[in-house]
Amino acid sequence: MPTFIFLFQCRDKKGIVAKVSDFIYRQGGNIITADQYTTDPQAGYFFMRLEFSLEEKGINKDALSAALAPVAQEFGAEYKIYDKHRVLRMGILVSRPDHCLVDLLYLWKSGELAATIPFVASNYAGTRSWPANTKSLFILSLPQ
Repeated sequence: MPTFIFLFQCRDKKGIVAKVSDFIYRQGGNIITADQYTTDPQAGYFFMRLEFSLEEKGINKDALSAALAPVAQEFGAEYKIYDKHRVLRMGILVSRPDHCLVDLLYLWKSGELAATIPFVASNYAGTRSWPANTKSLFILSLPQ
């Protein structure tokens, strides 16, 4: 079942959640998770993140995005749709305290972080030596 992540932001006004939810319903979708907040209900910005699945397997991200354009225009919104099952590419930039790098690489090797990591760039030369068992990574040591 195709699953998408939808990010939506605009000036806050009434009816945004209803319109977006109705759009997903009319596409044959089911909202799995929904998060939203506003900076100020009177004159602030509204932010929403939805994860939803569709019954129809043939619909793609671009077609869905084009179909959503009228709803976004109505609210003057910016939006993005991501295919949840598409593996993303990410480079990692790290400084001397490498505990965050260790955590990210652990999640990646265990399969919990679904990403392709082509390189790690660091301004600390010591980072180059420790992931010797991770042969698929290119470690780039930058001058300090």
